[in-house]
Amino acid sequence: MKKNLGKNDMILRLIIGVLFIYLGYANVNVQILKTIFLVLGIISIIEWLIGYCPMYDMLGIRSSKK
Repeated sequence: MKKNLGKNDMILRLIIGVLFIYLGYANVNVQILKTIFLVLGIISIIEWLIGYCPMYDMLGIRSSKK
């Protein structure tokens, strides 16, 4: 699994991941919405950590330098 995320894309995923995790713990009264926010946040953080996005791979997108 090669890295396919560039520097800017990784920074954006970190910010989005933290935002989703925050929203998951915020005063959202709907449990399913909390769960969705937390899962999306965790996925974004994992993609930021490893620098790889499976969706980009399936679509043939690469934002990192070769």
